[in-house]
Amino acid sequence: MENQKLKFVWNDGGRAASGFVGSAGDCVARAIAIATGKPYREVYGALGEIAGETARNGVIQQYTRQYLQSLGWLQSGYEGELPKGVLIVRFKTARSGHLACVVDGEIHDTWDPFEDHVPIEYYRHPGTDGTHPTLAPRRISEADPGDMTHDQYAKILHRIQALRKTASNDASTEGEIRNAVRMAQTLMLKHNLSEADLTETEQVNGTEMTRRRCYLNGKRACRWETRLANYVTTTVVPTVQHYFDRQAKRTAYFFYGPRDDVDYAIDLYKELLVTIATSARLNHGGYARGSGASYAKGYVDGLPRFDPESIDAKGQEMIRARMLTIRREAKLWLESECGISLCTKSESSSGMHDPNAYAAGQRDGSTHSVSGRSGVKRIADLR
Repeated sequence: MENQKLKFVWNDGGRAASGFVGSAGDCVARAIAIATGKPYREVYGALGEIAGETARNGVIQQYTRQYLQSLGWLQSGYEGELPKGVLIVRFKTARSGHLACVVDGEIHDTWDPFEDHVPIEYYRHPGTDGTHPTLAPRRISEADPGDMTHDQYAKILHRIQALRKTASNDASTEGEIRNAVRMAQTLMLKHNLSEADLTETEQVNGTEMTRRRCYLNGKRACRWETRLANYVTTTVVPTVQHYFDRQAKRTAYFFYGPRDDVDYAIDLYKELLVTIATSARLNHGGYARGSGASYAKGYVDGLPRFDPESIDAKGQEMIRARMLTIRREAKLWLESECGISLCTKSESSSGMHDPNAYAAGQRDGSTHSVSGRSGVKRIADLR
């Protein structure tokens, strides 16, 4: 089984269905829950007991191995190829390790670690060649009836927030304040909540985050390709963010954020990459330099922009607040889940090689329809 042929399937192992919210580096609990078919909450609790602390921010290899061995899973070194069956694969990352479940050539995770991480070993259950029915992947839609739904969890969150308001209300009696604090703390402990879970980001804690890679046309990123990525993630789908990385002799952009938005953003980016590069080749013989690069830059600058006047000031404020909240949560997810911390780098400016080619690109770009999969325009649609 070659890594390049592995299909990615988004799967949180039942975390959301079990009532857990917020960013977490919970790859160990997620991978084991998917591979074994055990409820996420059960795996999460068992790992916490072994480690002596919450599994929310990861579990060291010693305790991971101990738990998997107790379930009968055997460890093997990675030698360039993965066998078929249900596997729990461990990767080497820049900061620490990562675990993901692979089922017969499908990666079940919230992001694809094969895109930029190297597998070093895997665990496999000896039962029935690794395909025992109890080891089938656990989907969100297959949650046990006893698992907590998001609606139920929202009620608990609302209850905690109401208790905290009572405790901070000057009109509350001393007894009311004590009872409110005690009850709020009890609910937080029972449902694995921290102070961070009760902040503004709670509004988007149920959002399914992911990350996807897109290789560029050449070995290096052209300035217009960078401008195009900025256009997609600031004008069309501002809930999505991106960064670039050079892998071997190729440059790739990684888009991250809410799963549906990332899927749309990367599909649109790929579509525009091909359209602009092809048009530049046909009209100017290339897209990387000279008149072709000027045309491509003009095409990007000519693409339709969102008209803020179409929404009143209050609506604009609400959209911006939600966008910033989602982007903050996505950055936290990227750091805790993928182990990646980003720094801001400004885009360098470039001179105009061919003003006529640039103007022609602007005209062509202005006629490009930027629409969602259903044909409905998606520009800055956060309402």
